[in-house]
Amino acid sequence: GTILAWQPSLLNRILSATTLSHLADGELRVAAGEDVFTSAEMIDSLGAAIFKEIADSAKATKDRKDGQELPKLTISSTRRNLQRVYLSRLADFATTTTTAAGSADFGALARMQMSAVRADIEATIDAGVPAGSYERAHLENLLEKIDQALEAKRVL
Repeated sequence: GTILAWQPSLLNRILSATTLSHLADGELRVAAGEDVFTSAEMIDSLGAAIFKEIADSAKATKDRKDGQELPKLTISSTRRNLQRVYLSRLADFATTTTTAAGSADFGALARMQMSAVRADIEATIDAGVPAGSYERAHLENLLEKIDQALEAKRVL
């Protein structure tokens, strides 16, 4: 229970308006050509880590040779919870407008990442990747939530 309780709090802190504003400010303060950690890098890094099992499964479907069995998709309950919480935050950014610096860009990045996760989930399902009941239900639930977020109009 402790990990499940901490996940939303930590993600909310990482994805807070304050953190995003600091990232946006940092991008503006650095001279052209200098390296700076951006919002895009943050969302790419978080998404790659959080949805790793799904991305790996989709990659296995693309790399599969004829007749090769696909590895079973396994996502632990703590990882499923982390994915749900993160997706919820992405959906919030994609469907609401805030006054935080960089929030419009972050909303677009969130929509882009949700689309990429959706494509990985569809590739996994379409290829018939073996998965347990929890994983199958989780993938279907993620698809539903992604579709709802992508179809929603931004609230101004």
